[in-house]
Amino acid sequence: MLKSISIIIFSCLLLHSFAQEQNPLSLADKYFGEGNYEMAFHEYNRELLFSSSNDDDGFYLKMADCKYMQQHYYDAIQLYDNAIFLAEDSFNIARAYYGKVSSFILSGGYIVAKVELASIPLEIKKLYAPSFCYLEGICAIANNDYVQAKKFFIQAIPADSVSLIAEVEHLFENQRSLMKPKPVVAKILSAIIPGSGQMYSGEYRNGINSFVLVGGLAVLTYYVASVYTILDAALAVFPWLQRYYTSGIRNAGLIADKKRRNKKQILLNEISTFVSQGSLIVAE
Repeated sequence: MLKSISIIIFSCLLLHSFAQEQNPLSLADKYFGEGNYEMAFHEYNRELLFSSSNDDDGFYLKMADCKYMQQHYYDAIQLYDNAIFLAEDSFNIARAYYGKVSSFILSGGYIVAKVELASIPLEIKKLYAPSFCYLEGICAIANNDYVQAKKFFIQAIPADSVSLIAEVEHLFENQRSLMKPKPVVAKILSAIIPGSGQMYSGEYRNGINSFVLVGGLAVLTYYVASVYTILDAALAVFPWLQRYYTSGIRNAGLIADKKRRNKKQILLNEISTFVSQGSLIVAE
């Protein structure tokens, strides 16, 4: 979900790292530039095996980038770890940490990403504070902590970019609306009045359908029990009533959760636009 957002800063990091190289692009670099990440990975791996230089961390970084772009985040994390262990250059260390944390975020490991951010050496964090603040902001939003998210995103923008900061502050003005609809509330409402949870989430048609269906089955259950027997109603109609009643409650929660996720995604898309306009990479 977050790949389109995270890739903005990540692409900047890649471009900056390639710009630092003095040698012409290798075959692996060409494959990477063409989007052929599988072939690029194999070429980087081959270059690593036959390399006589001390740039092993650079090769591990590029191999990790290939896995990252292929969305093989577990493999990317392992390779970024190797790069962190071998790297001496502050930029490469920052790149490796950034890629590793991004991989955790994109694989849904927000808690681990937060722990990893806390483990980054302070001198590296200070040098590349905007990039890491951006990741901190994403983790805060995932945790529904919009106060902290706003703080981190503002820190990810240069202090002299007053208009961009104002735009970010505007996005967080109505923080309560970002927390809604709440899945728990939607479920409770649908449990009390079928369909009301869907209506609470803005799905009026879905809510009306649920109300009519469950209400109709409830009336039919009562009718069968009155005309025939309670056992007949319990065997013939009640299972259907129970099925649609419980599924309505579950769907109300899912709809609310999806709506809130969409709000987060829209917010992150807008935030990434403003943040990417600032200088996120501090050149050495």
